[in-house]
Amino acid sequence: MPPLLEYILKEYGNNPFQALWFLLGHGGALIFIPIMIKMAFTGWLFWIQEKFKHHTKHVMYRIEVPLNNEQSMKAVEQIFVQLHGIYNQPDWYETWWLGFVQEQYSFEIVSDGGYITYYVRAPKYYKEMVQAAFYSHYPDAIMSEVEDYTKDISLEMINSRKVTGWGSEMRLEGDDVLPIKPYPAFEHSLAQKAVDPFANLLEFMSRLQPGEKLWYQIMIQPADLGKLKIRAQETIMNLVEPGKSGHAGPDIMDHVQSTVISTLQMTNQALFGGESAAAETHDDTRLEERQRMTKPEQEFVEEVDKKASRWPFHSKVRFMYFAPPAMVDSKKVRRGMLSGLRLYRYINSFTEGEITRTDQNCLSWRFVFPKYRVLNRYRRMYWAYKSRDMERGEHEGFILSTEEITALFHFPSIDVRAPYVAKAQSRGVEPPTLLRYDEAEASAAIPVQLEKGGGVTVKPVVMVEPVMETPTTQTSPATPAIKVEPEAPSNLPFV
Repeated sequence: MPPLLEYILKEYGNNPFQALWFLLGHGGALIFIPIMIKMAFTGWLFWIQEKFKHHTKHVMYRIEVPLNNEQSMKAVEQIFVQLHGIYNQPDWYETWWLGFVQEQYSFEIVSDGGYITYYVRAPKYYKEMVQAAFYSHYPDAIMSEVEDYTKDISLEMINSRKVTGWGSEMRLEGDDVLPIKPYPAFEHSLAQKAVDPFANLLEFMSRLQPGEKLWYQIMIQPADLGKLKIRAQETIMNLVEPGKSGHAGPDIMDHVQSTVISTLQMTNQALFGGESAAAETHDDTRLEERQRMTKPEQEFVEEVDKKASRWPFHSKVRFMYFAPPAMVDSKKVRRGMLSGLRLYRYINSFTEGEITRTDQNCLSWRFVFPKYRVLNRYRRMYWAYKSRDMERGEHEGFILSTEEITALFHFPSIDVRAPYVAKAQSRGVEPPTLLRYDEAEASAAIPVQLEKGGGVTVKPVVMVEPVMETPTTQTSPATPAIKVEPEAPSNLPFV
């Protein structure tokens, strides 16, 4: 035993507080105090951010798509581009005092016995912007404010086994700078006609039986475009210049060489006004290296660069399936949803999460209390879906561009057979904004009477002008009063 530890135990073994004070006074404070400060700042930031999220009110809209939707998926992409406008880079005050957390949206599709409904959930103080984004591209759609549909399933129903099913989160197989298949890639190059990648999922969701429920959720949170560009350039450089990616770092000779070259370049520019030849040589070398790449490698670089040029969202994809125990068929739903997501395989692809799957085969020790552990996972997935929390579940999410999110969530076009999707049967028309209002007509209080047949009758009021008195010396008679029958107001409806 070390002498110092033996001395501490001998002197302060009966009093742990004196032993702790001895350690802090003899250098222990240099270790414990920074750890305690770090824990204090972390705890404060977590508490203030949870308070900010708790006080952020949300609103949910039920979206009825137009009956004959002729808009392409490009219109949905423009909606996501407009919704990215809430991105905010918080300062010190917003981060550490207000606990600002970037707001998020949730786009959801629900199949209740085969009847499909679209939903969107957004912060309440951004509801006008959400309505403007949708109505600007889908003026015939109907957005109705509704309550949260997740109230139909309670935790008590799950615990008592009244309902059971399956739930999972999706994750990406590779780095999230690598794109999945975006919607422009589904367009046929010869026929110039786009194939809807979401038609398979909608068709499968419409085939559920009465009593079965399937929830599909895509959460998006605006992310920083600059950080995505930096990561994308690093990925491209690792492919273009693979030797530099495995370099351990510059040594002393590299620093000396770079210093000498930079000094000579500055001297050349100062004396002769010459340009940097090293930069041109480096650019020519990089261009030659790109030209030597194979065609798949060139496509890889183009797609990664294209994703980094679109607005990014921090995203999550979840599924939840509910049904009574007598009719539950988790294998059918799980395989059906996963097969629908196979269409998005490209440079990157989706795979099912390992710690959120609610089936026994994914458990590490599958024979140790399997039913209880699967039920516990099912409850956690339910709370993650219901709370719409990015931090719960499989991971903290991944980056998707507006083109990728559009491929995962859009409205069926007129060419897609989706008979069980909630559609707007009539066009919603707002009242005209330039409706004329005449104060003189309003003050006259013209009575309006509704007839039994639905017509409108306006009772004219006889307006009598004042009689002008004439002098007594005037021999002509006084001018008689003029009766005026006013016209009906121009803003009344036609009958």
